[in-house]
Amino acid sequence: MAAIREHYENVASKNRKDWRPGFTPSQRNSTRSLSAALNRSNPLVLRAPRFKRSLQSLEIELQSQISMVESIPRRHAERHPDQVCSMLAGYQRQVSSLEEQLGDLRAGLNSQKEQYQTLLSIKTRLEMEIARIQKADGRRA
Repeated sequence: MAAIREHYENVASKNRKDWRPGFTPSQRNSTRSLSAALNRSNPLVLRAPRFKRSLQSLEIELQSQISMVESIPRRHAERHPDQVCSMLAGYQRQVSSLEEQLGDLRAGLNSQKEQYQTLLSIKTRLEMEIARIQKADGRRA
């Protein structure tokens, strides 16, 4: 194992020696200018990972808030079952009262419908009688 490590270090040292003289200052300047140009031309690309992390953390926070809000009624029902039962009984009384009122309204509407039908029938008969009388008077004249 030590021999492999020594061989690796020798190869790395040799590569560094071979590489350094070839890397001229003009190449360094080119690399720097390229890096500066990328930073100026793509600021959004550089900020995208930060925005993505922010978005993910906000989504996690939203999910935790939704879970908390959804658990409130359940926790309330667990802690105060007698209150929930009395509230439900109150709602049931209101529904029953409204159903009774609705039944009364339906009965009233049916009664008014029958009265309307009766009055319409009387009106039709009267109009027919008036037309018959006018026809009879027209023959006499």
